[in-house]
Amino acid sequence: MNPLVSVLTPTCDPERLSQLRRAIQSVLNQTYPCLEAIVVADGPRATHVDVLEEEICDSRLRVVRLSKAQGPAAARNAGAKVAQGEFLAFLDDDDEWLPQKLEVQVAIAQENPDAAFVFSDAYFIQETEVDTYLRMTKFRGSPTLEALCRNDFVLCVTAMVKRTVFDEVGGLDTSEEILGTDDADLWGRILHRSYSAAYSPLPLAVHNHNKDSYSSSIEFLQHLANLLKRRMRLFSDRPGCVTLLKGYLFKVTYVEMREHLRAGRVEETSACFRRSASIRPFPNMDYYARRFHGDAYTWLLSGQRREARLNLWFSMRLNPFYWKNYFYWVFSWLPAGVYQTARRLKKHVSGNRGSCPGHESSCKRPSADT
Repeated sequence: MNPLVSVLTPTCDPERLSQLRRAIQSVLNQTYPCLEAIVVADGPRATHVDVLEEEICDSRLRVVRLSKAQGPAAARNAGAKVAQGEFLAFLDDDDEWLPQKLEVQVAIAQENPDAAFVFSDAYFIQETEVDTYLRMTKFRGSPTLEALCRNDFVLCVTAMVKRTVFDEVGGLDTSEEILGTDDADLWGRILHRSYSAAYSPLPLAVHNHNKDSYSSSIEFLQHLANLLKRRMRLFSDRPGCVTLLKGYLFKVTYVEMREHLRAGRVEETSACFRRSASIRPFPNMDYYARRFHGDAYTWLLSGQRREARLNLWFSMRLNPFYWKNYFYWVFSWLPAGVYQTARRLKKHVSGNRGSCPGHESSCKRPSADT
């Protein structure tokens, strides 16, 4: 009695035909046979689905066409309306699955009947001159609401949710203010209703990422911040979750501030900080100051003195009493080689004193004979 799994894949860009073909083939090549692949053409521009339909002659492939583009969340909801499966799974048109993905997850779902959704680890491919394959989450612990409030660890490309639960919570939210984070919003709403989740540490999917992707943009960070603020309101009955969400928001805001500052947008950087300070005025000032100080240190090491000064200047604005900023500020005006020489000299003196910094791998552990 294998349950049917409906796989939802929204697509709108005709230039993604090759990626879409690869994604759908990874579904149809699953070792788990009881599935349907639903491709949602998001608007009249998605003419490449016609080509796909002609190329792939498989009764498990279904195509849904929307008369106007509505965005990924609305497209997935439209696919869910016609889906016949007991479970819904999600696959973007530029990602892919490993062959055993559904087989492993259906088995986990049957072993954990109370779990509303199942997710796993995945491979992350950074598309550069030399593709970099990394494990994405390496999640540890239990997939609780509190854990989700620390960091979003559920990857949409790996998730499989019960159809009944998906319908109960109202599906994916199509609001513009959380665009691109609608899947994270879904998992939070499900866990908030006291449902459980199950996790497989096996990497069962491949997420292809490039520097121009939406998840790398300032807009995505702003929408993620909107999601976290929404969660603070929704989870107000769980004070511990709200505290964790504040910490998560500070991290997201820091990344947004860093990206603005890197582009020279000082006013936008200051505006980000003011928004963050309105939530917790004092403790985050030193947090941000030290983070920007750390960025300045990295820029100094690479010889980028102007970028280092920009980060130091903002760090000093946040915490004028952090004395290390002034020390590095002096070095940022000296020739690049001066700082490198001083750093080597410091290491040499520390070595002669027999010190062994905790982060250095040269510290020798006692041998087995000791």
